Amino acid sequence: MVKTRVQAIIIQNNCVLFGYGKDHHFFIGGGLEEEETPEEATLRELKEEARVNGTILFRIREPASPEQLASSYNAHVTFLVDIQDRIPLLGYDPEETDTGDQISLAGLQLIPLDRKELFTEIDKQYFRYLMAECTHKGLEYPWCKAMRHLIEEKSQI
Repeated sequence: MVKTRVQAIIIQNNCVLFGYGKDHHFFIGGGLEEEETPEEATLRELKEEARVNGTILFRIREPASPEQLASSYNAHVTFLVDIQDRIPLLGYDPEETDTGDQISLAGLQLIPLDRKELFTEIDKQYFRYLMAECTHKGLEYPWCKAMRHLIEEKSQI
């Protein structure tokens, strides 16, 4: 059985919206339910977890890799979603079970694109897929310059 995760990349005022748990952050999203399209599921998850409505701008095509998939999912779909100037507020995750060792959704955070050190390599890989899709579609958003700077920056080790 294929279990699919849907997720939204949301960029507002040059910041990326993430949910966060005990020790990590993640794109807003969750499981695709029966009889639901990936688009419907993404917007439902956004409403549940961040208590805002959004508009799907487009699907981000990316090759799946084991490092990018949550262990309980074997497929995923990512969208660029616009929430305009709506203010996200912590909602809930109906699938969440607090086992004591990790909380799925403890809060929300907007991470500024100029805070490179706060993004993981997986985040940056998704941003590369996003920018490739923008280029392919001929789209230029106000945040594209900051995103390019973020993903083209060589890591300092």
